[in-house]
Amino acid sequence: MASKAVLILGAFSPPERKEVLDAVKRKLREEGYAPILFDVDGPDSQDATTTVTTLARLSRFVVIDLTDPRSSPYEIASFAREVPTVIRPLVWDEYREFGMFADLQRNYEWVLDTFRYEGLEHLVASFNEEVVRPAEAMVKVLRARLQP
Repeated sequence: MASKAVLILGAFSPPERKEVLDAVKRKLREEGYAPILFDVDGPDSQDATTTVTTLARLSRFVVIDLTDPRSSPYEIASFAREVPTVIRPLVWDEYREFGMFADLQRNYEWVLDTFRYEGLEHLVASFNEEVVRPAEAMVKVLRARLQP
């Protein structure tokens, strides 16, 4: 958990979705993190699920935009149960999380409540307060449990 890497997951199309992911990447970089924006077209040596799980294990926390998700529900379900890495979900206010996401939030404390943003400007303006701080707070909780 000492890593400064933060995994970013979400839809890369249409262009508005990629714009949000790029903004998250920029904001994380401004905050001193090493953002990893994962595109499903990853390395040929591993399948995407294995790659996402590996990156989640190496990350301080994960930011996932669940707005109009494509593979995100599968990606998050593939590692949330096994990898106690903080997950900070986001969703544009006009959308809802996928149906079973509430189960992950209920069963795993490291899957945080969803931050609902009203648009790109709102997300950028509130990023530190609504995304980074809650994620870091849970990182501290999990880290405290690991120390004797």
